[in-house]
Amino acid sequence: MGFFFGSKKKKANVIETLNKILETPHKLSVIQPAFTVSSFLLSVGENFIILNEFEPKKYNYQIGSFLRIKIEIEEVRNFQHYNYSFKTAFMREVDFKGTKAYQFELPTTLKVIEQPYTIYPSSKNQITIGFTLKNIHYYKKVTGINKEEIQFTGYFEHLKTYFGTTIYEIELKLPLNRLSLSANFIHNNDKKYSLRDFITNDDIEEVLDNFALEYFIYSNDLPYMRNKIKHTKAIKNYLENDEFDKSDENTIQKILLVDDKPIITDIVTEILEARTDYLIISTNKSTETFELALENNPDLILLDINMPKMDGIQVAEELKKNRITANIPIVFMTVSSNQLHVVAASKLNVEGYLLKPIDSNTLINKISSILKIKRNASKFTGKTIFICADDDEYSRSLINNLKLKDYEIISFQDPERMFRYKDKKKADILIIRLLERKDVILPVVNSVRRKNEFKNCRMLVFPVTGIGAEFLNALDDDKLVVVENAAKPEYIAQNLPLLLLEK
Repeated sequence: MGFFFGSKKKKANVIETLNKILETPHKLSVIQPAFTVSSFLLSVGENFIILNEFEPKKYNYQIGSFLRIKIEIEEVRNFQHYNYSFKTAFMREVDFKGTKAYQFELPTTLKVIEQPYTIYPSSKNQITIGFTLKNIHYYKKVTGINKEEIQFTGYFEHLKTYFGTTIYEIELKLPLNRLSLSANFIHNNDKKYSLRDFITNDDIEEVLDNFALEYFIYSNDLPYMRNKIKHTKAIKNYLENDEFDKSDENTIQKILLVDDKPIITDIVTEILEARTDYLIISTNKSTETFELALENNPDLILLDINMPKMDGIQVAEELKKNRITANIPIVFMTVSSNQLHVVAASKLNVEGYLLKPIDSNTLINKISSILKIKRNASKFTGKTIFICADDDEYSRSLINNLKLKDYEIISFQDPERMFRYKDKKKADILIIRLLERKDVILPVVNSVRRKNEFKNCRMLVFPVTGIGAEFLNALDDDKLVVVENAAKPEYIAQNLPLLLLEK
């Protein structure tokens, strides 16, 4: 497959393919006549790509003299092995999210070679196969497996009449899975045999695809961009010595990562350590989550749902019940789009629900956004909120969600009662949502701005009409924030600090 310069469609296909590769970190081989180095694809633009520094680092000083280089990228997807190669030219050194990186021209030609990916299991990734022939059950070590064939050795010459026979209820045991399938029994040569054209269901294919990806990553020892950013002294000390000074603890942002699959915790840890300055604590046992949360007081928890012994929903429920861990933000990372899981997550007021496979940029942006909200939230802890709303159901839901965030709340059904309210408590934050009396919103906002008791109060206002929104946005007031009427109570409660500090 080739793409050529001058064609918008072909250029779009190049960008589309490179963006697909960008979704998960891929090791790049940068090939020169005298040497080969490795790098990572960080970004794809309209006319350029960005790579991080090369490994080994001793070759980076030569970067300016590279006129043209050849790049190869390998990946496994759907049990197929893909090799992408293209040529590009160096443009300039750039800063990428605080990291030194290099900008190269967008390739005009992209060559793709596709072939079935075959796993040749090592002892640590042993695969066995079990099946029945002539009422005898056999167990054999798998010597190779790809999308069309499972290879093994043994002595079956006396059963050659069975060659070509379809065998059912075959057990294929991977390190973590036991599966059933059917296939044709084939004699290859000497003592080599295989089961070909094996029939699977979607679940089995998914397991095989995931295992192929996992095996590919580990067998190629992919070093996911480790330590390519300038870490703070505290994080650098931890990464190098597996410990940190207690005096630095308050400056370190900690992420607790929980997933029963080591490949997920390994990859996500490598990505976050390479591209952020967070301290990553991980476990493959969901039952350890609560203890680790108490011990480390993480700023955020990344949590899988489908885990043995204790699933992610149960873990989140346990965390929310304890006053020490109740306010730790939780983001689910899961393959589950099960509506029951989505509803359960919503009821727990978790901060995110990301479906795997997760784009690394999406994950980093999500974490950054949540941690920014958390930092801002500390400025509003214990503050008094006045809610002036004529929609009882919305008001109740908003109050219930805000109570989880350590605010003191006083509610009014109409502005007259709010203005007559005489108490020592003054509003730090005022939320106005009047749907039935939309004509009074602008006068109420102006009255609030004139009254001394609301002098230092920040306002969150839901305009009813487009004209009202335009007028409110035009007001030169850094304490006034306009939000859409459709914004749900959960969203307002979750993002209130960020909304108030946006201006």
